[in-house]
Amino acid sequence: METFPFIQIVADFFEEWLTIVSNNISSGQLKVNGQYSYPKMLRIGESPDHFIAELIGATKIDKSNKYQIERPKSAEKVENTSSFFNPGFSVDDKQKAALTISTSNNKAAGICLCTKYDEKIFNNKINFPKSNIIVKSENNDVPLIIKPSCDFLIFSQVDLIRTDSFRILFRTISTAIIIKKTTNKERLINWLEEKKIIEYPPPIGIDILGLNPNSSTTETFARELCSLTSQQVNEPIIDRFINTNKSYFAEALGYNEALSKPRLQIINKKGWDKDYLEPDYLMKNENGTYDILDLKKALLTQKSITIGGKSRCRFNAYVNELIAQLNGYKNYFADEQNRKWALENKGIKINNPRLIGIVGDHNNFDKYKVEMALEQYKDSIVIISYEELINLLMKQR
Repeated sequence: METFPFIQIVADFFEEWLTIVSNNISSGQLKVNGQYSYPKMLRIGESPDHFIAELIGATKIDKSNKYQIERPKSAEKVENTSSFFNPGFSVDDKQKAALTISTSNNKAAGICLCTKYDEKIFNNKINFPKSNIIVKSENNDVPLIIKPSCDFLIFSQVDLIRTDSFRILFRTISTAIIIKKTTNKERLINWLEEKKIIEYPPPIGIDILGLNPNSSTTETFARELCSLTSQQVNEPIIDRFINTNKSYFAEALGYNEALSKPRLQIINKKGWDKDYLEPDYLMKNENGTYDILDLKKALLTQKSITIGGKSRCRFNAYVNELIAQLNGYKNYFADEQNRKWALENKGIKINNPRLIGIVGDHNNFDKYKVEMALEQYKDSIVIISYEELINLLMKQR
């Protein structure tokens, strides 16, 4: 099977199935205790052996609209299937794991995979609510290995915790399916149709393929954002995820609205080397003006986003590039012609904006050193980590 038919079949299936689920809940035929939500975004992975479909994000369904999921145009290529799911860096299928899956037609649901050591460190540092059943081993290299021989696998509400050198890494999987690439379209469609069932197995409560149970939409978004920033993914994937769920993102940071990637035409081109700018986000304040925000990756490979001791503490080159980018957006709005165009054509009103950069995580963001490095920028620039953003989101639960 090719990538595009796989995306289309899986997306069509979940849109139809979760619309049926929503209608059954609305009519009272299906009763769900506690909080639940529906995924908003489809993420597709491709290894040499498998296609992978993961559902992420959280929303309530507007009863007046058909459920729709955002579809990617292509797959994320990974060297093996295990590397797509384990947090952190690529893994070798020969490594020792808390759980190894090598056979067909399996389902893992409501479990957390880790070592006893990893769980203790995780609880002391992050301590998200985890899946009910914790599968702990005395010693392993990674939480999960999926062998090339595996076919037709489902994950539902599975968490993985991993420590790697100085890093603490977390991965959550709300819903994912894995199939062999040799599977034909008819077999995939038939297999998915077989999954249109409603079960009530303990201990995770209601188990409906694709539905996010047992957490608020904000908590689901926070957990999945933490998960994405613990993976080797490109910035556009995190940006797409936040944009799909940007109401929670704006609320966590205290804004009314997040405007994603507005195309700002440069009117006064003197000194500019391009025709337009596209900041990641413009964040709308209560008074109708906007601040400017840019996202960078969490930087899994680096121990710190700052360099130097107390006498010369400064940001590394990656963060300096982020700051230069933010200042470029500020310079755009400092020009009267550009500012007038943005107001008349986009309704964007800027007045002495805050510049906000999000970069780094709990592994490499030392708040004390960041504050020292920020001293030269006075109060014009704010740098926060994904951990801080996630903590703000968790307060909104």
